[in-house]
Amino acid sequence: MNACNQRSNREPVMNLNEDEVATRFIGLQDQRLAVRHRGADSGCQSTNTGLGEAFNFSRAETALLCVLLLRGPQTPGELRGRTERHAQV
Repeated sequence: MNACNQRSNREPVMNLNEDEVATRFIGLQDQRLAVRHRGADSGCQSTNTGLGEAFNFSRAETALLCVLLLRGPQTPGELRGRTERHAQV
């Protein structure tokens, strides 16, 4: 939930409560579009999209789609800057 309400580098800024996030996440899990897992190095839970597996998208394609869905139309430079960190790893 903290990432959803993060104020830095977020457009649009969102203000979601825990129940809203949990409900939406469960819906995405049911469709196999999101996965919850526990990190190997910490006890924190983390989430990932399942878009790559569901639609055979690369990491770059998944990052691009997520940014477009969240923020809407953007210039190529904005898209590159907002997706390059997510597309790596």
